[in-house]
Amino acid sequence: LATCRTATRRSRRSSSMSLGSTRSMMSSCPARIHVDRVVYRPIPDTTVRAANLRAGQLDVIERVLPSDIDELRRDRRVAVRQVASLASVYVAVNMANGPAAESPIGRDPRLREALELAIDRDVLNRVAFEGLYLPGNQSVPPGHPQHVAALPSPGRDLARAKTLVQAIGGRPRVRMSVPNTTEYVQAAEVIQAMAAEAGIDLQLQVIEVATLLRQWTAGEFESLIIAWSGRTDIDQNLWGFNACGEALNGGKYCSPAVDAALRAGRSQVAPAARQAAYAEAMRLLLADRPYIYLWHPVWFFGTAAKLRGLALVPDGLIRPQGIRVE
Repeated sequence: LATCRTATRRSRRSSSMSLGSTRSMMSSCPARIHVDRVVYRPIPDTTVRAANLRAGQLDVIERVLPSDIDELRRDRRVAVRQVASLASVYVAVNMANGPAAESPIGRDPRLREALELAIDRDVLNRVAFEGLYLPGNQSVPPGHPQHVAALPSPGRDLARAKTLVQAIGGRPRVRMSVPNTTEYVQAAEVIQAMAAEAGIDLQLQVIEVATLLRQWTAGEFESLIIAWSGRTDIDQNLWGFNACGEALNGGKYCSPAVDAALRAGRSQVAPAARQAAYAEAMRLLLADRPYIYLWHPVWFFGTAAKLRGLALVPDGLIRPQGIRVE
């Protein structure tokens, strides 16, 4: 709406936020603004969201779960639309942020390797997400211009994972904080079962997202599973999360070699030189495993069948421009 260079009327209620277009906006952008009001209504429960869409109470819902896709597609009153995302979901490890970093997974690279090798990303995708997401091991999805094809996702290697665990001794325990949403909990439970087969005792702590993010900044975690919404350029996926002392580096990972590669990438202009620098940084990060990337979501939206003009963008944000209801 801001591209029309006019203001909107905004009002808030406890359960919604409403944006109303002004008369000047309607006259200055007749080809793009076709509705006089957009109401945003937070509905955390995915089942309730889908039910309201099918009942005609909502025109658009975001973040439709893969488990709900088939049912919505069978309903002629609604349509399901999708776009590949820039987001990545990963296990983050506390490497050096306070006393919680003095854990088996924070101190022993063999355990981080064993955990990754115990995970079958393809099976995880099929079981938790109906096979609709994209497995991956980097901060950008396969097919992205800055994805390093020479560093593919490792397949599950349960034998090596068990060997590493045996070398560590005993049954190593890993505590993992998990956001209390359906997708995260389902995925974490699958990972927990896979880790158990390798001899890793993965203990899940399901908590609210706000609490998990506070743990992230305070260093009150051994490991956690979370998503980053992603950016178009890989520098914004890597620098803030991995460079020594950066604000988004909640695990306090620090590697001079990684910093040097990242600085080389962000100081170059030529695409080939940047790609080479970030490929080197990714190679080092995959060996150290401060993050274990697991999958890239696909953004699914449910809309009323009568809705037209919704332009989907990989950042997952809804643009009201162009939307019309017939």
